[in-house]
Amino acid sequence: MIVSLVLALVALQAPAAPQAAPRQVRWTPFDGVALSVNQDVLTMRSLTRDLVRWRRENPDANEAQQRAVEGELVRERVKTLLRTQGGEDMGIAEDVVQRRVRDNMDRIQARQNGWVGMSKFLESRDLTTAELKVLLRSQMLGELWEDSITGKGPGTGQRVVVDRYVRPGRLQFLHREALAKDESLMALGGTPERVRIQQIVLDPAKLGGLEPARALAESLRQQHAAGTSFDQLVSEHSAQPDNRGMGEYETSRLVRIEPALGEFLARAQPDEVSSPIVGARGVLRVVKLLERAPRTAPAFADLGVQKKLTDQDTSATDTRRLGRAYDRRMQSSWVWPPEFSKRAE
Repeated sequence: MIVSLVLALVALQAPAAPQAAPRQVRWTPFDGVALSVNQDVLTMRSLTRDLVRWRRENPDANEAQQRAVEGELVRERVKTLLRTQGGEDMGIAEDVVQRRVRDNMDRIQARQNGWVGMSKFLESRDLTTAELKVLLRSQMLGELWEDSITGKGPGTGQRVVVDRYVRPGRLQFLHREALAKDESLMALGGTPERVRIQQIVLDPAKLGGLEPARALAESLRQQHAAGTSFDQLVSEHSAQPDNRGMGEYETSRLVRIEPALGEFLARAQPDEVSSPIVGARGVLRVVKLLERAPRTAPAFADLGVQKKLTDQDTSATDTRRLGRAYDRRMQSSWVWPPEFSKRAE
């Protein structure tokens, strides 16, 4: 009894034992799923990493531009998953794929001057070695699938089954079509017609109306016919005397901007002066044609022209074929969340 009492008193007088510190819970970040396309997923980390890199390279971009870029990133990532799956469906042996991946890794390492440079390269892109291998595998499979669609490479069974030949009759048709438009003409190495003009621009609002302005324009034409230099008339009367009223333009583009000039430029000879022409915004013009550079059209017999026509048509055909192929894969794919399938179109 006495012993028990003594022990109790000792326990009361002894300092309390220190309480254990609360256990700290360490949270491990989870990548999260941004979207899923069939058996593959795009993680939030991957999508955010690309967006952060873009923001770093475009610090002045506004919110609307960022949203547009995010939508474009999603579309491109969905297409990447689709073409990678297309490459996997071709039945290529995985050991062959991994051998190509290792070869590409070795080439990147050599370009970066060893592992130290390789580490800096990966760090600059916020990538790990494993992630880079996945990207290289996806890129290789995607390129094989796209090449099989366009005919640049073989399809299943290592046979090229897509025709890329552009027939001579189609080349002649494309040549005629190209000559009909200035943009396509220039793409072939030709030049559209250009004119150099000098003009007196009168503002009817400052001259009391259109009729007084027209009377002044006629008077200026007569003064020039009598020997007064056009430069002097421009400097004294034109509302736009810069560069002595001179300018050089593509004829077709100038006529689109100022349709009223079309009739005069179609028939005018160098040094000929127009009658007063009512132009856009109500101004009145007196135009002098200084020089006309004729249109030059490359001949179909030029082998360089035929190569450009072939390349242009092949590129357009590739784009159409790939567009149809991506549409088919998207229509037959399971996409989550479903709204991403619309954003990827």
